[in-house]
Amino acid sequence: MVIRAALCMLLIAAAVPAQWKRYSESDEPGAVDSPPAHDLRYFRVDPCSRNDEKERFGYCEPDGETQRWARTRTNLRTVGKIGDFTIYDLEYFLDIGYPGPHLRSVLVETPGHLFHEIYLQESLSGVIFPTEILKAGQQPVIKVKWDDNGNCHIVYEKYFVILGDVAALLSFGPAIRAAEKALPRGKRTYQPMSEFNLKSLVYSIGTERVDAIGQKVACCDGHISVPFRIEEGLVVAGKAEFVSGYFSGFDQ
Repeated sequence: MVIRAALCMLLIAAAVPAQWKRYSESDEPGAVDSPPAHDLRYFRVDPCSRNDEKERFGYCEPDGETQRWARTRTNLRTVGKIGDFTIYDLEYFLDIGYPGPHLRSVLVETPGHLFHEIYLQESLSGVIFPTEILKAGQQPVIKVKWDDNGNCHIVYEKYFVILGDVAALLSFGPAIRAAEKALPRGKRTYQPMSEFNLKSLVYSIGTERVDAIGQKVACCDGHISVPFRIEEGLVVAGKAEFVSGYFSGFDQ
């Protein structure tokens, strides 16, 4: 009976289609939800003007802002194709008095010509980089990147792959944790000097002394390299290696 029940549960799980997820980020902690697909016109308005209130994004004041929302401009850019799916950047330029883009939506068009929003980023003071399609071995990967434009220039990156009929977020947590475990005593990692090199399949991050005064000035007296591979949407980390010596960055 137990085996039969377990098999039944596996069959039910296999029958449930994978969900498209949307990751949205601003100055607040990121949120994850699963809104339905729409036609392109739905997205080409200010995110505060979307018909479904649950899909709106940003600081949407209830009154007095509809005229400003109507002045929001958009720019659609084709990133490229992965199989039957087409990936787009949709940039939003808000009427707030200084240059944009101020928000960026990453859209995936399905063969049925509907659009799933997989990522929505608000960056009123940061720098939004164009979305790219890269290769990790033979695996096409969607790369999304932005810089907070602060003193240390913390860089935020997200990577997506197409698995079957949906886009899935890659978690590089295994590679990051492997690097932390390889830290020598008295050292710490410095995030602005980190890179996921999808061509060589190596994650690297600079290191500095824990007692260093001023991270931006002190970095970097070494770095850690972690080889990785991607298997069915999962990042598998290899053995991390610490390399001592001045580290100024990565080859471009």
